[in-house]
Amino acid sequence: RLFLSAAKRQEAKHHRLREAIFTAAAVDDVEELARLKDEVPTKLWKWWAYDLGLAERAAKCCRPQQVEVLPNLHGEQLYATAERVAQRRAAIE
Repeated sequence: RLFLSAAKRQEAKHHRLREAIFTAAAVDDVEELARLKDEVPTKLWKWWAYDLGLAERAAKCCRPQQVEVLPNLHGEQLYATAERVAQRRAAIE
C-alpha cells in the first residue's frame, strides 16, 4: 500500500508539472519555463516538450527566449534555433 500511495502522489505531481509547463508556454512565461525545467527530470522534460509540441510552437511563433529554454529535439534542420528565430523576427519588424 505504501508504494501504491507513493506512486499515486508522484503521478499527481507529474500531472501538475506537465500542466504548469503547458500553461507557462501558452502565456509566454519564460522564467516559469526555466524554473520548471529544473524541477523535471531531463528525459521527462524532453518528452513533454515533444509531446505537447512546445518547441515546434515556440519556433513557429517566433519566440527565441522559449526556444533557448526548450530542448533541441530533432536537430537544427527541423525547427529553427534561437538565432534563426531572432533573425526572422528582426526581418518581420
